[in-house]
Amino acid sequence: MKSLFPYSSYLGKSNEKNVLVHRIQGYLERHYDQKISIPELCNLFGISSRHLNRLFKQATGQTVVEVVHKIRIGIERAKYLLCDPSEKVTNVAMKVGYDDSAFFSRLFRRFVGCSPGKYKSEILTNVCSK
Repeated sequence: MKSLFPYSSYLGKSNEKNVLVHRIQGYLERHYDQKISIPELCNLFGISSRHLNRLFKQATGQTVVEVVHKIRIGIERAKYLLCDPSEKVTNVAMKVGYDDSAFFSRLFRRFVGCSPGKYKSEILTNVCSK
């Protein structure tokens, strides 16, 4: 019997890759607050580190590490925690998966454009003044 979708084998491979990237991204979003290593991801999903990085770069335009940083900082997780007046920057860093608060601060500045402390004070000032 002739297939109704002549490109289904091509789309199947492409779709499998997209599903794998989607599954890995889901894992990263659920475990962003834990230490995540490339070898751990490779073992978990049964692929080599080279293949993992290639898949991610093709599908997202970013490396796995960049996606992890984006999830932790760029997608509101750290920003949200910094809105709590009682929360210290070092605690926020730990809660989003960074043991080194200086490294967290550098990444935060890269993604957001200011230090976590400045972001926190500006948010609290804006919220309190309204």
